[in-house]
Amino acid sequence: MKRNLTIDLAKGFTVLCIAPIHTLLVYSQPYVAETLIGKLLAFIAEWHGAQIFMFLMGIAITLKDPQPLQTVLRKSGILLFAAYALNGFKFVIPYFFHGLPSGLLLQLGIDPADHPFLNLFLIGDILHFAAIAYLITAIVYYKRNYARLALISAISICFISALFYDMGSCIPFINYFLQLFTGQPPQTYFPVFPWLIYPMLGLWLGSMLKKDKPIIAFDSLWLAGVGILLIVIPVKYFMHDHELSLFYRTKPLDTSIHVAAVFIFLSVWNWIANNTKPNPIFQFLSYCSRNITSIYLIQWILIMWLMPIFGFRQLGWLMSMMAMAATSFITLSLALLFKLSIKKPK
Repeated sequence: MKRNLTIDLAKGFTVLCIAPIHTLLVYSQPYVAETLIGKLLAFIAEWHGAQIFMFLMGIAITLKDPQPLQTVLRKSGILLFAAYALNGFKFVIPYFFHGLPSGLLLQLGIDPADHPFLNLFLIGDILHFAAIAYLITAIVYYKRNYARLALISAISICFISALFYDMGSCIPFINYFLQLFTGQPPQTYFPVFPWLIYPMLGLWLGSMLKKDKPIIAFDSLWLAGVGILLIVIPVKYFMHDHELSLFYRTKPLDTSIHVAAVFIFLSVWNWIANNTKPNPIFQFLSYCSRNITSIYLIQWILIMWLMPIFGFRQLGWLMSMMAMAATSFITLSLALLFKLSIKKPK
């Protein structure tokens, strides 16, 4: 099936920003985040980041016929394995060889005297969420009325997620499982509730895109986004709710605003794709989109392994910019080498 340029541009742009964003978070002094480049990267991370990834994952599921359950389970299992393997390479190995800065351990809620290796290994991140979300969304796709079910589920998740936050159990295994669904940072960064709303909405939009005359598509998605904002913003104002809730666990109205942003951004990328001639930038962003997994894994390992050189939140503005350029270039180079090394000969 021919690749969708709108999807590739939206995803590829975000992939390209991953290494600079994480470099800023790990290496830069707090004041750097208040500079123009810091605020720009923060805006991209919070409004054009993981939400679009997960939304597009839902769409991607609909681009193929429903996969056998064995295939779905295998792919979900591979994502889960990658999640824990990344924790091992990103946290456990650096801690073993040279330790992690006390400031980082404090931020991660890790007590050096309380099984630090295990706690670092079990931190829930976006790959953990992706594994669970893919499994749930792919199973919903089996249903004949999957579009309606996905839309109803997304709306329900938006409004009831907060009721389940921080559910726990006295049984460690069950408690950890619940944390992946309802926890918060630093134990879980992307809990299933409310983040499952994005792949579910992607599943719904994917069903629309498959129709000959869809009632909504990428070019008109911005209308839905603006409509959501016209409803939600006045409601927030009259409720005297003038701040956005925590990015990782948003309240219903704030989740709706993030959904609106996803809709609007995708329409913008669709306009760019349809009104700009093919060019090397499009090719580069499409390459990033196709290699999202390797780029994501490599950049995190690279950033954490270089911490003895750059330190934890020690760099000023200029050195931060240089570190961002270095991690981005090395990440993309290693991803290309990896791709070339596994490419099968014709």
